[in-house]
Amino acid sequence: MPADKAVDRIDEILRIRRSNSLSPVIAFHGCKKSVAETLLKIGAWNPDKDWWKPSTRSYDWLGSGMYFWIDSPQRAYEWSKLSQARAKASSAAPGLVGALLNPGLCLNLMDAGVIDELHQAFSYLKVIRKAAGMPLPENGLNDPQGMPLLRKLDCEVIQTVHQLRADKGEQPYDSVMGFFEEGSMAFEGSSIRAHTHVQIAVRNPEAIVGFFRVV
Repeated sequence: MPADKAVDRIDEILRIRRSNSLSPVIAFHGCKKSVAETLLKIGAWNPDKDWWKPSTRSYDWLGSGMYFWIDSPQRAYEWSKLSQARAKASSAAPGLVGALLNPGLCLNLMDAGVIDELHQAFSYLKVIRKAAGMPLPENGLNDPQGMPLLRKLDCEVIQTVHQLRADKGEQPYDSVMGFFEEGSMAFEGSSIRAHTHVQIAVRNPEAIVGFFRVV
């Protein structure tokens, strides 16, 4: 097969992959204990979705959504403990729930095929910000290993991806998933970091099949 046709074929395969749903996954959500109990009682079976409170912080790593750790209840609970300790409220006890997710149409940042879409969103964002006389946001607050903990630029680029899809009348992403290296090295001389994880931000509550208690 000629090289140019091979490249076209790869592009077509990636396009099909990006338009298909991912397989269901087991994931874990760290939150306040009271929130965990609420999710376990009514969760995805509440047609009014009163429980649906996605994060909308400007520095969220994967943009707006309800955040889950895939295959890592320990990491989700560690984050919950840290988050509730920062809250310093009497009601801020850490909690954890498991969930069965159907990611649906997912912006999978581990698929190199989505990088073009991120580049397009970044280019558009630069033009818009320049026209408005505003600087681009920046990632910052690096940990000792140099990993930025506040992802303001990444967050806004991902949010711009969603906006551009909406402007073009394209199917919205139900979720966004990414792999992140974080934390200290696992052992001396290692390249493995202790808090490395895969996270998914669910944007469409219908992608949450249901919650379950983690024993």
